[in-house]
Amino acid sequence: MRKHPTMVNRAKDYLEHRRALGFALDISGELLLQFARFADDSGHRGPLTTELVLRWAALPEKASPRYRAGRLAIVRPFARYMDCRCLTPLCSTRSVACAPNWDGVAMVCCCLIPASMTSGTASRVDGSCSGTSKEWMSITPFRLLRPIWDTAKSPTRTGISRGQLSCFRRPVNVSKNSQGSSLPALPEKRFEQSLVEYLTKEQMQSLLDAPDTSSRIGRRDCVLLMLMYNTGARVSEIADLRVGDLRPESGGSVHFHGKGRKQRSVPLWRKTVQLLRKWLEETASSADKPLLPNSRGGFMTRAGVAQRLSQAVATAAAQNPTLRKSHISPHTIRHTTAMHLLQSGVDLSTIAMWLGHESIQTTHQYLEADLESKRKALASVKRPRPSQSRRTASKPLMQFLENL
Repeated sequence: MRKHPTMVNRAKDYLEHRRALGFALDISGELLLQFARFADDSGHRGPLTTELVLRWAALPEKASPRYRAGRLAIVRPFARYMDCRCLTPLCSTRSVACAPNWDGVAMVCCCLIPASMTSGTASRVDGSCSGTSKEWMSITPFRLLRPIWDTAKSPTRTGISRGQLSCFRRPVNVSKNSQGSSLPALPEKRFEQSLVEYLTKEQMQSLLDAPDTSSRIGRRDCVLLMLMYNTGARVSEIADLRVGDLRPESGGSVHFHGKGRKQRSVPLWRKTVQLLRKWLEETASSADKPLLPNSRGGFMTRAGVAQRLSQAVATAAAQNPTLRKSHISPHTIRHTTAMHLLQSGVDLSTIAMWLGHESIQTTHQYLEADLESKRKALASVKRPRPSQSRRTASKPLMQFLENL
């Protein structure tokens, strides 16, 4: 008969895989081996149970709840690893709740729910769930559970109300979509989506003229606002720009490292290139230095960019009071760039590449918000002219009136 591997051997395999990925796991690795030795010394065979993990986490008896929580946190990724490797069925009606990843493989949800929490509802919570089930899985988020180490001393104390668990009693149906991947067959939540807010060209010009160029901070803010309007970049992309990201050749462009590790280049206006050249002559930074440094010479944060924009809006509002009526954020400048490109006749696919959108459906929101294009479309339609018929009096009536 084939001998089952011990828990220590499984823990060593897990630590070897994790360390091959670059994780140190010095202290946590030693604690995990202590748990494995505890399980072997206890004569435990088969699936991991809540009682086993809680007995080990409660050692020593006078340990604080924070210490016990740390010991539980070490066992959870090991339990997920064992379930993915099909080393042991981890899901039972008393121990753990499963959560699916989007490839259809059942994953352990880091919970280890005590039997007292699911008493009376175990058949609904995870009674039909197995470690490799791909059809029905129960989801119980750990963030909604109270600290379960309290149940180690008092098995009758649930630590969580049944009302909090009631929304997780129904299993989630996982079905195949048209591409063949397993996704939860849940309808998307409907929500109210407002139209895009953007600035007019007059408002944007007032905003660009707001910084005081007599100071270094003002000149930096002038370059910042011009770059934001020229490129329509996200605030994180602007804040992370380095001097080496500028491309002065072929008229001038800037290279962005966008969301999702996607990169793109955006051309610059001649005015923007002139401002950047003057700014680089003043800063004289190396290629790896931030293009728009803060007061300490480091990279600006998103909050810092928003604060400088708010100050420019307050200054520009004195000349253009219409700026006081709406909240202007760095993303508003991004919307403004897209809307002005659209109003200038640029097609949606080019705007999507300009902004770094993955799908053109995201860019379609600007077409819906462009009221001027809708007016032009309405003007191209021939207006109906309803007939204005007048009521004429009958001939006998007219003769009667003429004879008077």
